[in-house]
Amino acid sequence: LWNNLARRGNRSCSASEGLAIAKKIYSQAFERIEELRQPYETVVEINVNNLPNPAVVERWTSDDFVSTLRHDQSNPRLNVDFRQLVHIAFRIAAEIGEEFIEGLQNARGVIEQNVTDNLYARHVQPLFLGK
Repeated sequence: LWNNLARRGNRSCSASEGLAIAKKIYSQAFERIEELRQPYETVVEINVNNLPNPAVVERWTSDDFVSTLRHDQSNPRLNVDFRQLVHIAFRIAAEIGEEFIEGLQNARGVIEQNVTDNLYARHVQPLFLGK
């Protein structure tokens, strides 16, 4: 979901608009990390020393953001701490409300394709179809 919002949208939501929303959520989550991880403290480990500063993330391209976030262990840019923080930042997304919802709606086609690819190709096929 976050990968897709950061990557691109359709005509109504350019790649830069989706990326701006993703960066905004990360920046606010970075500032509120203790609050956000408290309900998950027994299952989520985030090393704050491994998190990029929001000022650095602000300069990232969509490829930078997605490479750091996407669970691809062959990618040296993957940052599991960044990934965990973004995953527990749904409260921030809810708080920005309509801006986030519009971003999702505008990037719907990309999101649907990538969620299908992720769930089916990366999870269902290997587990149940042996592929």
